[in-house]
Amino acid sequence: MKKVVSFNLQNQSEWEFIQNLLNRLSVTYETLDNKKITDQSKDSKIEAALISEIYGSWPGDESSDETIQEIYNSRVNTSNEVIL
Repeated sequence: MKKVVSFNLQNQSEWEFIQNLLNRLSVTYETLDNKKITDQSKDSKIEAALISEIYGSWPGDESSDETIQEIYNSRVNTSNEVIL
């Protein structure tokens, strides 16, 4: 099982203490440098913006039900034939 934990350490000696403790407890761990974390954060923000742009709220005053009905009505003519 993999968990991600972020420490806000004040100095190098605190980090060395944490490393020593993890080693004594036989806990395996990996570290990421700040650049890698920052790059991942930027990628996450860009991805979220793209998803929001594609699947975000439909602009307008109508409710979702009204919008669906309007789309349906515009695709179906008066003789109930679907316009393709």
